[in-house]
Amino acid sequence: MSAQLIARKLFSLHHITFLSSLKSLFIFSFLVIVFITANLVAKATTLNVPVGGDLQAVINAARPGDTIVLPAGATFTGSFTLPDKGAGENWITFLSSDAALLSEGVRVTPSDAARMPKLVTPGRGEPVLRTQAGAHHYRFVGLEFTPASRAAVAHDLILFGDGSSAQTTLAQMPHHLVLDRCFVHGTTAGTMKRGVSLNSSQTTIVNSYFADFKAHGQDTQAIAGWNGSGNYLIENNYLEASGYPVMFGGSDVHVPDLVPSDIRILRNTFTRPLQWRAAGYTVKNLFELKSARRVTIDGNLFENNWQHSQSGIAIVFTVRDEDGRVPHAVIEDVDFTNNIVRHTGAGISIYGAEGRGVRRIRFANNLFDDVGGEWGGNGNFLLITQADDITLDHNTIFHTGSFAYPYAEVPMSGFVMTNNLAAHNDYGIIGEGYGIGNIGISHYFPNATVRRNVLAGGSAGRYPADNFFPQTLDDVGFNDRANGDYRLSPSSRYRTAGTDGKDLGCEWDALERAMKGEGGEVIPVPVPLVTLQHVTAAHTNAAALVASTGGLSPAQFDSLIDEIVQANLTAQSEAGRLGDMANEVEVRLTVALYFTRAAHSLARVEALDSSVRSRLQIAAEHLNQVREALLPPNSNVVFNTVEASAKAVPSISLADMRSSATLASVVAPASAATIMLDRAVTSRGAARVPSSSRASVYELAGISITVGGRAATLVDVSQSRVGFVVPRESALGEAEVVVTTQSGTIARGTVTVASIAPGIFVKSVGGVGLPLGKAGFTRGGFFRTTTMDASVNVATKLTISATGFSFAAPNTNFANDGRSTSGMTPNLAESVAVEARVRDGRTWWLNVEFAGVSQAATGMDQVTVMLPPELRNVGTLELTLVIGEMRSNSASLNFRTPIVPSELTTVTIKGGRK
Repeated sequence: MSAQLIARKLFSLHHITFLSSLKSLFIFSFLVIVFITANLVAKATTLNVPVGGDLQAVINAARPGDTIVLPAGATFTGSFTLPDKGAGENWITFLSSDAALLSEGVRVTPSDAARMPKLVTPGRGEPVLRTQAGAHHYRFVGLEFTPASRAAVAHDLILFGDGSSAQTTLAQMPHHLVLDRCFVHGTTAGTMKRGVSLNSSQTTIVNSYFADFKAHGQDTQAIAGWNGSGNYLIENNYLEASGYPVMFGGSDVHVPDLVPSDIRILRNTFTRPLQWRAAGYTVKNLFELKSARRVTIDGNLFENNWQHSQSGIAIVFTVRDEDGRVPHAVIEDVDFTNNIVRHTGAGISIYGAEGRGVRRIRFANNLFDDVGGEWGGNGNFLLITQADDITLDHNTIFHTGSFAYPYAEVPMSGFVMTNNLAAHNDYGIIGEGYGIGNIGISHYFPNATVRRNVLAGGSAGRYPADNFFPQTLDDVGFNDRANGDYRLSPSSRYRTAGTDGKDLGCEWDALERAMKGEGGEVIPVPVPLVTLQHVTAAHTNAAALVASTGGLSPAQFDSLIDEIVQANLTAQSEAGRLGDMANEVEVRLTVALYFTRAAHSLARVEALDSSVRSRLQIAAEHLNQVREALLPPNSNVVFNTVEASAKAVPSISLADMRSSATLASVVAPASAATIMLDRAVTSRGAARVPSSSRASVYELAGISITVGGRAATLVDVSQSRVGFVVPRESALGEAEVVVTTQSGTIARGTVTVASIAPGIFVKSVGGVGLPLGKAGFTRGGFFRTTTMDASVNVATKLTISATGFSFAAPNTNFANDGRSTSGMTPNLAESVAVEARVRDGRTWWLNVEFAGVSQAATGMDQVTVMLPPELRNVGTLELTLVIGEMRSNSASLNFRTPIVPSELTTVTIKGGRK
């Protein structure tokens, strides 16, 4: 359905809902009067808890808007639960009686503990504080959280949300939680796993002090989140942990498709005491993302990271899909700016080989100081594989190892390296298996931008032009490098030498401002985004953006789609939470207005190219589904009337999706698939993407397809079928298939997506019979002994066209991979077996020379086998691919003895001669 049509329908729906709700508005007005009157009577109160008082009883009795005051110095022992107090946006505040002595916006220290009430857990694995499902609007100011003693065993001190399968929806997720000027810590002599499990939404942690999160043989964190949706502010805190002071991702996610998002990490200190090194606590890194999007890390100090359980890398962005249980894990849109990273074994590691990968990461205006040397590790600044659109700009780096070490034979797009200042050391930029400088850059970072960088001690002949190679770092011309003043002196030739006219390396004034927080002012707590009113405002801004630019760039487009999808999730959550409120009618009107404005935003970008419009169709479908879910119970009749009047919208038929090879309704990601419809889907005739084209086409002959909400690239369209490639990012399991035109959805269906779904292409319908691609035969010495030595053609080879295994079949033998000018071609021969069976039951396992991605067509695989002499005169032979426990369909071959004896045999395939 087109965006304009959605807008038109929603506009009509808005007015129909309004007119049909006039009666309800009289009731609503009465309820508003009752609500106001009730609030005049039920004013917010201050609840003073005496020393030794029952804190849980006070929490249970508190009402939104109340303040709970706890006496400074008093201890309250227990595992306290924050209940869901129902709808509303009034805060319940926990306050130290000495809170006025803890300056607002100033980070507390352990010396402030005397001014804080102490909440302690007695142990037994229980936290000090936990939230009930859906709890919201709780704020803690000036409190201490700790175990009662070293012997009190607790894994987490504060549980904001639930990281287990008990929390599976956004409606269950606690939200609007604040820790401000709090002291959260373990014990000096004991061990403690985690300070805050951050599995909530809309949560702020500011001006606080986290200490003594350490252990032997297990990971520890001051703050860690994985099953919370995000909008987090972590600002101006001291964060101390032996494992990772802060981490996002890294565990199973139970809310479908959830990625922690919209995270701001500002002006914190990430550290650990140096005496922990001698104590042998498990040390890994200082900051890690395993799944997160839209993250800002600005103005922080990261220090004291040595080689222990890992190689001493300070900053790690390593996407993890948890062995396939979190296939949607992704790290994207991260800004790492204006930070100081020092006293560490290595700098940065980026790994994007799992989940949906890593993309759009920017490291700008950072100081990396004292990297390598006494801290162990290899002293490398950047270790990287399978990550796209990585930017390094205006960083100053003092390290002992390589500047960049790309590896794993995977070229990466969009690499930008500009205006950095560092030493070359022994290897500079060295691509694994290729070499130093241009040879490694051209393979791993094709079409990279590498300009205006200082790599002191390097050789200009090995690197792209427009870079600088003084003999030593001292030749750069620092003000006073020996005493830590790394500004460029007035006489340095690298002043104003950047691509932007600025000094190379850090812009020191900007870094210092960020560390201070805009002149020392605390950045406000983020505005809540949960209410539908705020969502509406966000989409008004999106519409204004489109109108002002006359179209969206790819980055703006992605941002808009993310905003719409997030709004979709938010609206679902609000529907469950607000459904029983007295102002239900007003909520529905607000929802209708929100979707009208969102559709308007979509309509303004209709002029973009077909691939963009196809992706927009995904968001439009989401909007439509949620709109229907939020309609009043009797609105189906209204909707059907509107639907019937929109003659451009065809009826929805069945989309029967199958593997292109086996015609079974099980497909694998990145494999060829076919949708067969019960009627003609297009009046524009057949269309096919040229085999020579490398562009991804998301719309063909007016058709676009989504699988599990992700756009699929199309291959061909005819009157009753569509050929396409299953999206590589598809989640495993049951997925909805939606076929759309610009007039709307025309077909729906479901399909099972499996990691491996092997199939052999055959010419006959039904997945059995003559194999496709018989030209794959290469005549060799059929009567000679078969060998696995592919360099000598001593056997007849057969290439089978297949699909459904190259996405997930393991590549455990890198020695048989092929190298070409375009890079390495993974050979999965060690994981793919080919069974040859004749009618009398005899079976051969054929030697597989190659198994992997076909170079002939997108979404196809191929297998090349060598035929042994024993197959002479066997008659009809059935070939089956076997990958692990998965078997493909069978393909039939028929052999006959040559009429004239010869060293070369003739192979007949169902009448065709080769």
